[in-house]
Amino acid sequence: MGAMRTCIISLLLFFSGGLVLQAQSPLDRNISITFSHQTLEGALYQLMDEADVPLLFNNAILPQKPVHVRFTDDSVGRILTFLFRDSNIIPVWNGRSILLKKEVQAKTLPTYTISGYVESAESGERLGQTTVYSTTSDQGVYTNPFGFFSLTLPAGNHKLVISYLGYRPGQLDIDVTQDTSVGITLEADLTLKPVTITARDSTFLQRSLDLYADKLVPAAGQSLPRLGGEMDIMRWVHLLPGIQTGADGLGGIFVRGGDAGHNLVMIDDVPIYNVNHAGGLLSVFNTSTIQSVRLMKGFIPSRFGGRLASVMDVRTRDGNNQTWGGEASIGILSSNLTIEGPLVKGKTSVLAAARGSLLNTYLEPGMRAYKQNRGEDGSTEFGFYDFTLKLAHIFSDTDKIYLSYYKGQDQFKNYGQRTDLFSLENREGDILGFRLKQGYDETLKWGNRAFSVRWNHVITPRLFLNTTALHTQMRINIGYTDQDTLQLLNNPPIFSTNFSAGRFKSSIQEGGVKFDFQWAPNPYHEVRFGGEYKQQVFQPGVLRLADNNLEVPEMPTAIRKIHDSNQKVIYAENRQQISQALVFNYGLHLAGFRTENTEYWSLQPRLALSWLINKDLLLRTSLGKNTQFFHLLSSNTVGLPTDLWVPSTRAIAPQQAWQFTLGGEWVIGDNWSFHTEAYYKKMDQLLNFTEGATFVNDWEENVTQGEGEAFGIDFMLRKQAGSIQGWLSYSLAWSNRSFDRINFGQPYPFTFDRRHDLKLVLIQDLGERWDVSASWIFGTGLAFSLPLETFEVTFPGIPNGPITGIDYGSKNQFRLPYYHRLDLGVNYRRIDKQGRSHRLQIGVYNAYNRNNPLYYKFNRSLVVQNNSIVEARELVGVRLFPILPSFSYSLQF
Repeated sequence: MGAMRTCIISLLLFFSGGLVLQAQSPLDRNISITFSHQTLEGALYQLMDEADVPLLFNNAILPQKPVHVRFTDDSVGRILTFLFRDSNIIPVWNGRSILLKKEVQAKTLPTYTISGYVESAESGERLGQTTVYSTTSDQGVYTNPFGFFSLTLPAGNHKLVISYLGYRPGQLDIDVTQDTSVGITLEADLTLKPVTITARDSTFLQRSLDLYADKLVPAAGQSLPRLGGEMDIMRWVHLLPGIQTGADGLGGIFVRGGDAGHNLVMIDDVPIYNVNHAGGLLSVFNTSTIQSVRLMKGFIPSRFGGRLASVMDVRTRDGNNQTWGGEASIGILSSNLTIEGPLVKGKTSVLAAARGSLLNTYLEPGMRAYKQNRGEDGSTEFGFYDFTLKLAHIFSDTDKIYLSYYKGQDQFKNYGQRTDLFSLENREGDILGFRLKQGYDETLKWGNRAFSVRWNHVITPRLFLNTTALHTQMRINIGYTDQDTLQLLNNPPIFSTNFSAGRFKSSIQEGGVKFDFQWAPNPYHEVRFGGEYKQQVFQPGVLRLADNNLEVPEMPTAIRKIHDSNQKVIYAENRQQISQALVFNYGLHLAGFRTENTEYWSLQPRLALSWLINKDLLLRTSLGKNTQFFHLLSSNTVGLPTDLWVPSTRAIAPQQAWQFTLGGEWVIGDNWSFHTEAYYKKMDQLLNFTEGATFVNDWEENVTQGEGEAFGIDFMLRKQAGSIQGWLSYSLAWSNRSFDRINFGQPYPFTFDRRHDLKLVLIQDLGERWDVSASWIFGTGLAFSLPLETFEVTFPGIPNGPITGIDYGSKNQFRLPYYHRLDLGVNYRRIDKQGRSHRLQIGVYNAYNRNNPLYYKFNRSLVVQNNSIVEARELVGVRLFPILPSFSYSLQF
């Protein structure tokens, strides 16, 4: 593995060095050449033939003059400047050749700014990440997340082409004579056919605007196979390269060797600390409310910070400000109702959506029957709900305000009891009867709440300001009881009881304000800068009962301690196209964190470079530092809400990570593209529980800090148009951890160190109303530990004999079996005479019923062996989903 890591790092350094060398313009290359009694035209052809200089020129513009001169180790640029020293012809490198052209008066034309918003013609919603492109001047921009654009153009007539996924392209002819504010509307594509994800435009500027983000629009994922019929944006993310999850999606997402807590997930600029319903089966995001999602997992721009691995920026829709409408849907997992419409037509809109779980309808009776078959009286219950509300009001062409609110909650209850009778013969030959009564009750309740107020203000046609006030909260409540009573059935009866109970509470609250400026002096230059201030309150806590004591002990002060902290951020970033072939994105993110009279500061540089080799091939590289002041402590690999979010303290340093990437994109014809990116990530001051510690202990006394390393390469081949669309992705990756107080300080594989990961997605369009889809996932097994043997240790002065210890051997030395799964889907869609849209989805999850274990555990039972009651243990794999049907129906009205 060490040799492979050295090889990958060497390749990264080699290619990155080659990138710098190859990116050098031929104008800077030194040559030696002699022109002997040549014409100027002949001298140029001699440069092309002897020195391999890629010239492009029109013979008609060349002056007539003789050339007789020798150059020794001089640059091509200086040579050409000398040859045309008495003319107005200049050499310009365009990324492919040196163009010889006249300096024309167009350079002196005045420039003016066209700015405004792009909106949906049907709903009035503003469309973020829309392309606004001038075919006349070959210049373009993206709208920001609020639909605003600013495009500076030379005076004259221009044709603007406007495009957004799921909408018909628009055109605008405009005569640019002054700074102008325009409103652009796009009409939705109402065919209900699967949305084509077209190849990126061949112009370098458009391909480089959002190069480092995967953009997901719900309309483009409607045809993907679904779990239980639920269209879930997070399960779409699972199908991207570089993203790891536990079996069947549990445990959250793990991006390029990072932990689940290393991902910044935001909804309308508000961080969400628990992004899962049901431990990861579904996300907390109601797809009917989502406008777009951007996922950044390589280069993270300077305006984002606070996490080590990735940023997921989720934007909700504004709501229709023209007419009232909505959507109702039902599936196996949940039902949903969304209502939207104008409170003041054209000015004020509202969007409200409520979703509720249907799982308990068949989970509770099914689990009751299952437990009865095992001799238990009990059941398992689970439910969740979420509610989304958004208000948007337009004050003027330059001012708009948004109010966003989200609340979601999960509740899980697992309980049961059983009674067993058995007998055995004692040494005297007497038959003794026993009754074993076992009971348990587990309750988990967790949820998120998020609120934001955002004000958009256009200061000038080139300067945009978004101000956000936000509040977010996560609460967890857990209670459990566990009681075993062994009764000897003689006269009088003898009882032996083991009882334990506990209650766990944890919460996070965060509030703050931030200012984000966006300045676009010209189409080739975009500056973002701003700052934020936030306060956080962390409140982890435990109450525990044990040792057959029904009294509630006082919670130790260290455990119930409240941690107050604040965070300050200022940032600046610059995206600049410095030539027709090179785009830089560089910036700084300065963050400060104060807690317990201790303050940490971190300066985080970010740099990215994109180089267009030709119209089909683009290379990119990046280097960035990220700091995270919060830590997610987990005592399991399932991603349950018992995981603890804790802050850095005087004794616990913030986490740090450096990541280097090198990759490229190759557009193959009109329908295909190939993407690849290699990466190396070094992480320091990671936090983990020490071996044997759990969340019921004082976390500060049971943690250790260490380092991590991740490296690998991702590939994706994508077909983006035609009747058959989809992609094939493959990831080769390594991820390791090293902590002083884990595994005796020796490095070990990270739990989600998955060496090979293959994902195939296919969508076949069968006409106006039907399409079929399939996805197949294959991954090598995750790492885990198993107890190998027990041993006994005797400590002087400790009564009750020796203590039994468990030897796990080297940490994570075992691997789960290969994970693979096939999902299938069939989709039907139509529009009725009243204009209502109907969608029906049926499918199969885990079509060939693969037994993919979630984890392994030891089942404990009491058995009679050699006339003695002994404890028996059996290693079993816990499986989550067998083959399952998928169904959903939705109606848009």
